[in-house]
This record gives sequence, C-alpha cells and structure tokens, in this order.
Amino acid sequence: MCGGTAFVDDWDGVVVVLDNSELAARLKFAKKGMFALKVSGSYVFK
Repeated sequence: MCGGTAFVDDWDGVVVVLDNSELAARLKFAKKGMFALKVSGSYVFK
C-alpha cells in the first residue's frame, strides 16, 4: 500500500485476491478471485 491512511470519497475498480494478504483480511475477502469494488464515503484504515 502507499502508506497513506485517508483515501478518496468515491472510487470504483477491481480487486484481485491471490492469497491471504493484509488487504484481503482488511476487506474481509476469504476466497481468492477478482471482485468489483465500490467505495462511497470516507474511510480510514487503522
């Protein structure tokens, strides 16, 4: 990840999960695969 903690308010894209990564854990993705992702509102990783 970029090291930032605050991100844009509106974003959409694709997330590819290849293994049990930190990002997959934070997004609560338990299975490998390609997922559509839509983010609305502010979010801060802690």
